Amino acid sequence: MKALRLAGRLKGTFFLSPREEAFIKRLITEFKVPEPLVEKGLEECLRAVPPERRARFPLFRCARTVLRLYEREKKTRPAAAYGWQKAFKEKARLLSRLLGVKPPEADSPEEAQRVLYKLEEELLRRLWRRLSPSQKKEILELYEPFKSRPEVYRELIKEELRRRFNLPNFTLYSS
Repeated sequence: MKALRLAGRLKGTFFLSPREEAFIKRLITEFKVPEPLVEKGLEECLRAVPPERRARFPLFRCARTVLRLYEREKKTRPAAAYGWQKAFKEKARLLSRLLGVKPPEADSPEEAQRVLYKLEEELLRRLWRRLSPSQKKEILELYEPFKSRPEVYRELIKEELRRRFNLPNFTLYSS
């Protein structure tokens, strides 16, 4: 594994302790952190340690750095990087459970995006109907200045509904 060799080289030691080797292997296998990110996180962490202290610096203290990089990577990479099917299934399952319908299928990313959009529209429509007249009026008054631009007005109302009901964005390429 490149990460093991890199860690040994950065620490300035000939070999890593069995505990440190197990830690790196666990990051890759159990936490499913890609090896390049483990390498980048270890490098970032160990470069911050003075060279004279690196040999005695325990690698498990780099866990926060590696996992922080991994979380950032997961949030920024598009759904296509880990398969649009997985993202579609997760979001379609959630939407179909909220709507009480059978989870849909899609054969392409474009079709999947259309299906998610349609399901999200239906969910937001149902949530709008559930609001009291005073809540509807409050939302409409909030975005009154944008009424002259119907597309923007509609999207702002949808976003307000998502915020009020604590819903995620159901597009294929959002996390």
